[in-house]
Amino acid sequence: MNKEKVCIVPFTKKEIPLLACMPDNYEISSVVSAGTELEGKEISFLTNRRELGFTASTDWRNGIRECGIIIITDIGMEKERHLGDLLYEIIGQALGERKKVICFAELEEARRREFEILAKQNGAIFTYACDPYGKREKTRFEKIRFQAPVIYLGEMTQECDGYEIALKLMKRFEQDNLRGALISEDKYNALYEHQYFMQFHDGNGLEHSVEEVKALVNGIEEVEKPDVIILKLPWPMTAFDHNIPYDYGVHAFIISQAVHADYCVYCGLSEMLSEDFISNINEHFRHKFGYPIDAFHISNQILDVVYEPQEKAETIYIPMGRVEGEARALREQTGEPVYQLLNENDFELFYQGLKKELFDFSYGRI
Repeated sequence: MNKEKVCIVPFTKKEIPLLACMPDNYEISSVVSAGTELEGKEISFLTNRRELGFTASTDWRNGIRECGIIIITDIGMEKERHLGDLLYEIIGQALGERKKVICFAELEEARRREFEILAKQNGAIFTYACDPYGKREKTRFEKIRFQAPVIYLGEMTQECDGYEIALKLMKRFEQDNLRGALISEDKYNALYEHQYFMQFHDGNGLEHSVEEVKALVNGIEEVEKPDVIILKLPWPMTAFDHNIPYDYGVHAFIISQAVHADYCVYCGLSEMLSEDFISNINEHFRHKFGYPIDAFHISNQILDVVYEPQEKAETIYIPMGRVEGEARALREQTGEPVYQLLNENDFELFYQGLKKELFDFSYGRI
């Protein structure tokens, strides 16, 4: 297979799942940081994990020259305003060199049209990848029954490895000739086949949202005809504590009412999972969502107690080997399915149990 060379800019830890699970038709030629703090460092430095084989650079001009595709990352509105002129220069230079640009950064409509015109003039390609999967008509009173088993990936905090685990699951199912469909609020789904960027809640009320989610997921199932559906929940499944409530699990509740989970994976922070915690949260999930947790992932992140409470929990990364030992010890002590799912041995052990649960026996929905 001929692979297209890709430059990712500006690179942050949010793009690490792409390095670990890049589509087969892409080959990463460079990762470019907007700041100098990463220059010359192995990207694994960002999350204190084993080396990934990529070193950060700040030379975006050379990155453009060496590749055919430039991925402009989803950096968020605040950072976009800060880096605006640099981003525009990078996109303009890439289009001037007749490269393909895939833009995940949100742009004003006028700026977007400007780049589309520039691409057309230069024989380049500009793809704006910020638009979510389209909505279907309302389906109130419409009976919908999902045919494929549904796996939920939920998190204790935002960016608790859920997206990377979802990508790993998609690849592993493909190896077993099982067709997966991944649905989440991650824009990078646009890079992959059978993956959908979807906004789950539009602010029009809970009842409306349940119907919308049900219709959207059903529409994807009708198109894809998947063997399994992976649904990564967009917000943490519960409040973290009194100071960091997130949305109190409202998004997770809405989606759970629309699409019942056949299997649920919960991603938590290191040093917070214990036998009592596992028992208590499983009981909570059964009562609140209508299903238990089938497997636990321990991230190599711990709560950073130095920071004052913010809108989300601040974390720091600890060595991966320490967390692998923590997961193994909990699994042996409690008999519960606790893993470090970025570890290949743990992931395969988890995957074989999941596959047996969903495909080797009959399954049903409440």
